[in-house]
Amino acid sequence: RTFPRTVTIATLAAAMLPTALLAQTPQPGAISASAALSGINQFDTDLDHGGDFRWAAGIASGRVTRQITPQFSAGLALRYDYEDWKFSRPVAFGGAAPWSHLNAPNIVADFRYAVGSDLVLGVAPLFGWAFESGAKTSDALTYGAILVATKVFSPSLMVGAGMGIVRKIDDTKVFPFLIVNWQIDDRWRLGNPFPAGPAGGAGLELSYAPDDHWEFAGGGAYRSTRYR
Repeated sequence: RTFPRTVTIATLAAAMLPTALLAQTPQPGAISASAALSGINQFDTDLDHGGDFRWAAGIASGRVTRQITPQFSAGLALRYDYEDWKFSRPVAFGGAAPWSHLNAPNIVADFRYAVGSDLVLGVAPLFGWAFESGAKTSDALTYGAILVATKVFSPSLMVGAGMGIVRKIDDTKVFPFLIVNWQIDDRWRLGNPFPAGPAGGAGLELSYAPDDHWEFAGGGAYRSTRYR
């Protein structure tokens, strides 16, 4: 069986993309790496036709990038999402919990080419699975690619656009998204969210830094997932 689930966080595929594709270009042979662990909890939430649910999740992610030439870089990103769902009297689902433990491991290759000092093109093939514990992973395959283009307009403004084409188990999705990194002034910034969060790096977020130690932010994104 398959079941769709829609929540207000960003598309997972887009979440693998960095928030800033252009900064100071690393020297050929340079390697950069990062890793993150995140926890998420949604408290009791009512269902439209009776009952309620809650869920908690853990996300582990990491990426490594190598600068092959001054213009070309290649990277690899790994991410594993695990969600634990609890339902109470879900009338809309016949009184039985429709799912419980969800898994979504993903692998993304990231290739970027600098056409000029201010323009970068990228392609990111992706491969993964999305399944409830106990389902066959052979029936839960997701795959596709992401295409992006970013341009630096000034030291404080980078804007880009992308499109993802992803086969999610038994349905193909095509979605556009925006990449932006705008340092409005010393305190305010408009950009994509922190990649370790539940939305990954997709969506838009406005942040305010009152000093060098704190930052407050709010934003929004949209995410649609399918699990076997």
